[in-house]
Amino acid sequence: MIIAPVLRRQVGRLTSSQCFRRLCTGARQPSRDATFPDVRLETRLFINNKFVDSVTGSTFETFNPGTGEVLARVAEAQEADVNLAVAAAKEAFDQGPWRDMAPRERGACLYRLAALLEQHTEELAQLEALNNGKTLNQAAMVDAPACPAILRYYAGWADKINGKSIPIGPDFNCTTVHEPVGVCAL
Repeated sequence: MIIAPVLRRQVGRLTSSQCFRRLCTGARQPSRDATFPDVRLETRLFINNKFVDSVTGSTFETFNPGTGEVLARVAEAQEADVNLAVAAAKEAFDQGPWRDMAPRERGACLYRLAALLEQHTEELAQLEALNNGKTLNQAAMVDAPACPAILRYYAGWADKINGKSIPIGPDFNCTTVHEPVGVCAL
């Protein structure tokens, strides 16, 4: 399970589109406060469909590698947090709708997620520029559009994963079936 910060927008003097266009023209790595006044980071862990603090309350600083400035203090997952996340994922796997959902419906879910990400390309590019030390132009032209494109690629495969019937002898066939087997933690 990957736990990532989520953006929230606040109203500023410039619209995000104006800010985005203005920032895309510069090649210098931006400063968070000076360049992205409307970006606020969610720094808690995302477990079981909720933002939660680490069980121990521990955090760590995350830095903008382009400027060295501290972006935020982020919740630090410990073994207990990972166990909670894995248990929630296992429960969702065993009892949630995804496992028994028709492959076409799984693909439709991934297509919807890709469309939602595309609606927030500007915010994703801003976050990517801050987090990775890239210019906003690079994040906006390469990284932010790549995420929905990757989801669309896998959405297209959702209903194309099937088994095979393999002849292994004159009177025998071997049948393979691809199906979900469980939860993985990275």
